[in-house]
Amino acid sequence: MGNYNPKFEHKLEQYSLLEKAYQNGYLSDRDFSLLLQNFLISPGGYVMDTGSNENANSAVVLRLFDRIKEHPLLWKWFFMVA
Repeated sequence: MGNYNPKFEHKLEQYSLLEKAYQNGYLSDRDFSLLLQNFLISPGGYVMDTGSNENANSAVVLRLFDRIKEHPLLWKWFFMVA
């Protein structure tokens, strides 16, 4: 494990989930949640100490909302998809 790189593992999971979405045309709720967490949480970062995937979703969306409140125009211009 001397060559362990959390950034590589993080990207690998993202690409795997994106490939699944591309091939299947859909993602399960859990896969969608994991993909967004991978996009929004830096490698090696965390949003809470313990809890379930649902707790992580809640923590991520609350932190994201705080960022959106700080920069609403950037969010609108670059991140809204519909």
